[in-house]
Amino acid sequence: MDELLLEPLIQKSGNYLENFGIINCEFQQLIQSLKLYCNNIKLLYLSIGRNNQNINLVFDLIKNMRQNYLMIDCSCYFNTNKNIEISSIILQNLGQILPFKLEYLNLGLSTNGSDLEVFLKNS
Repeated sequence: MDELLLEPLIQKSGNYLENFGIINCEFQQLIQSLKLYCNNIKLLYLSIGRNNQNINLVFDLIKNMRQNYLMIDCSCYFNTNKNIEISSIILQNLGQILPFKLEYLNLGLSTNGSDLEVFLKNS
């Protein structure tokens, strides 16, 4: 779906949204709109994809929202090295920004042991 079609919908209905998922986090303006207009999201699903350019925006989105359920999927099909690279960035930073009220965390990541250890220490 086109990012330009979703943005006005998010602006008008953002305060009513409690569950939201993004299958492609490469849409910078969509992530910004969620951050600005969606204050009541309790369940957030993010599929990072193969591009890590917006990963800091995704981290800001997680920081600003006080969701109870967070699901992050990093599935870069056919590119295992890219999966590990993006997963590593997520694990090294996510533990520091997780909401205190988080009840459920689902991470679909390709990891190595040292990144997982950093995540657990920072959580």
